[in-house]
Amino acid sequence: MEGCALQTVSAASLSAGGQYLLRYRIDTSGLLDSVRRHGVLQPVVVSPDGVLVAGHRRVRCAQELGLEKMPALVTQEKEARRLFLLAVLSNWNQAWSGLDAAWCLKKARECGFSEEELQESLLPAFGPALASRGFEEFQAVTALDAALLEGIADGHIPFHGARVLTKFKPADQHAFAELARQMSLTTQELVKLCGQLAALLHTSGKGLEVFLKENKLCEISLNPSWDQRMRAEKFCKAVQALRHPRLKSVEEKMAAKLKEAGELASVCKIEFPPGFEDQGYTLKARLKSALELERFLTLAGRKREWLNSLFDFML
Repeated sequence: MEGCALQTVSAASLSAGGQYLLRYRIDTSGLLDSVRRHGVLQPVVVSPDGVLVAGHRRVRCAQELGLEKMPALVTQEKEARRLFLLAVLSNWNQAWSGLDAAWCLKKARECGFSEEELQESLLPAFGPALASRGFEEFQAVTALDAALLEGIADGHIPFHGARVLTKFKPADQHAFAELARQMSLTTQELVKLCGQLAALLHTSGKGLEVFLKENKLCEISLNPSWDQRMRAEKFCKAVQALRHPRLKSVEEKMAAKLKEAGELASVCKIEFPPGFEDQGYTLKARLKSALELERFLTLAGRKREWLNSLFDFML
């Protein structure tokens, strides 16, 4: 690296945070044991005025282990934007989580980079999967309540789909973060649940915390008899029932209706959209021969009027 001097610096004098920390959270797992055994082998990068530019994990490990000295490359570069790019280059092709990428983009915006500049100089560092996502999603996530960001970092809330939480007011976002800690939501569950809860809150005019208590939904999310996945499934179903009061009666009518399928049920499976929110149904049949195909078509033909009646089921 041109214009740099290799020096030995005090680990305690360096801050493991600051404007050039590109990750939402410093994770020392996997590195701490190496530093304990061998010390800091790769120099960190420091600005002329002693600000840490790259190597935050190494500094955090050194400080946790009480190391007094560590190697550092002191660059002569003083311009903040160029130092930020230097920090990005030091993390090139490393593993980035969605939240880390969002946090890095937030820091880059604060440093004065335009969207065009970020598209060219920063997004490629995140890898193809994250680079293909729009800036709007990253910006929406970093604008969420701090408790939600912690939930994403801890794995309680999926990053992909988290932007739907912007549907909630700040107080409701905080309440949802506490709720999510008790469950293990998939991305699909998160998106659907937030849409239904937002609609229910709008109709009731109440905050999320009050709504949860009045409808006894906390009893589901805190039930000690179920694991986090079971709580999530039962909670989503309970909210869906509140959003669509007719759901239970429709399910009962559908169960009775399917009993009329007769012999057709032996050759195919009939599925309806989740929650009956869309019209229509799906027939699934595994046919291994022309003879089985003919039998299926014959049975379906006999049940044509009955199959047509299935289009009536929708919330």
